[in-house]
Amino acid sequence: MIPLKWNCFSANSLFTFSIDKHKLKIIEVDRVYVKPFTLEKLLINIGQHYSVIVEADQPIRNYWICAMIAWECIFIDEVTINFDSAIDFNVLGIFKYEGASNNEPNSIESAKTPELCNDLPIKNLIPYYAKSVPGPVNRTFNMSITFGQSPELVVLAFVNDESFKLDFNDPTIQKIIRGIDPNTLPANQNAFVFDEPNAVIEIRLFSK
Repeated sequence: MIPLKWNCFSANSLFTFSIDKHKLKIIEVDRVYVKPFTLEKLLINIGQHYSVIVEADQPIRNYWICAMIAWECIFIDEVTINFDSAIDFNVLGIFKYEGASNNEPNSIESAKTPELCNDLPIKNLIPYYAKSVPGPVNRTFNMSITFGQSPELVVLAFVNDESFKLDFNDPTIQKIIRGIDPNTLPANQNAFVFDEPNAVIEIRLFSK
């Protein structure tokens, strides 16, 4: 058995991952151990992390490793940055058994296709170590997300009508490290202050 740690940090795509003729046993999802379940193809969304186990139980030869970008889930038109780009949507590697030849694989990709543009079914994501449901919410933060333009016609995102403004000479994190009371930060720092151990907060995002 070969443990694989497959991390996806892509900022603009999602893809399916598979190894021809080999099953993928998923054991961890986003740093949480889950009860193992097996897939032939794994759909990886933006920023997701999976740990899988692959059993090298096939005849000694070479097999294609496939990472196929799901172009069906990417918005592309003549004004997007990836329009008419040279991106190879079909990325291949070789899963080589010890003793196999140096020839290219002739294996065939599984015909099974996961439901594109969606995460794995929730029914598969069962934590290996059960955790109790936390207590009642101690505090709720409401965040209204909007977009607008600066006087220079730059598109900005706003949280509760305030767009974050970075102080390059003295970043917010440095202020906190020095012990500055976060409640005194200006509104354009978008600070939501809560300092209560072992508490539960709820964050509500509203988009207009």
